[in-house]
Amino acid sequence: MKVIDPRVMHHLASSVPEGENVTKAVRHYRDVASLYQDPRDDDPVVYEVYTHDEGPARQGNLLWGLTVMKPVDSNGECNMTRGHFHENRDCTEYYFCLRGEGCCCSWTRTAKRGPSACVRGRSTTSTGTSRTAA
Repeated sequence: MKVIDPRVMHHLASSVPEGENVTKAVRHYRDVASLYQDPRDDDPVVYEVYTHDEGPARQGNLLWGLTVMKPVDSNGECNMTRGHFHENRDCTEYYFCLRGEGCCCSWTRTAKRGPSACVRGRSTTSTGTSRTAA
């Protein structure tokens, strides 16, 4: 039997994805400032996104992502990602909370679906779109 080395490694409890086709995006406060009622004056890193994908968006290709939320608030308002919509609205997304706790809120293009708890060791799903807060 031939053993094939993995193209990507992710030790969930202790690291970020590493390997082929892994990209990292860093988001600063300025990228999400419009989400808050009472803005801050500085511009810290608020989250990082690590992504691995298997190529073009088509059925069967896995997109794996990890968002690392930083312990930042905006004058008492929780840290949030700016969210995203899926091109294919039939896509399902799974969220796993690896450490800490937070809230996962989902929107469709026309309505908010409401928050669900996101705590360590549990998961939640979202279909079509999402925005998270921690």
